[in-house]
Amino acid sequence: MPKATSPASSPTLIEIKTRVQESVYDAYAERAVKHGRTTEDEMALRLRECRYFTSTQPIYIDDNARQTLSRLAGRTLTTDTDLTSWAHSLAQLNVHGVTITLDEQLITRLQSRADAMGRTLREHIHTEVIEALEREVGLR
Repeated sequence: MPKATSPASSPTLIEIKTRVQESVYDAYAERAVKHGRTTEDEMALRLRECRYFTSTQPIYIDDNARQTLSRLAGRTLTTDTDLTSWAHSLAQLNVHGVTITLDEQLITRLQSRADAMGRTLREHIHTEVIEALEREVGLR
């Protein structure tokens, strides 16, 4: 049965007893030592920080992967919103304030055409958009 304690200026804390595999405990104990905390404090911290992660298929990335993604993005990515926003921007084309989102299939096919022509994807899209717009207004 959980035991509630509440010092005057703190939120109510509930003490629980649970069983975890030794390997799980060891992983938390290792992190706790690294950060100068008790194992129990490390577990409580992780529970508090992850309490809203309720997805049925969550994607967790470690610090090395996050740092790699941040380098690729050219900016610090610290939240799921940062990551989603950056990923979304990869598939967007902006011409004079008009933003168009390209789907993955189109990008893949454009990349294939760019490769066949010896261009980068950026060069290929730039050329094709200008040519298409010029055709639209009768300049080609």
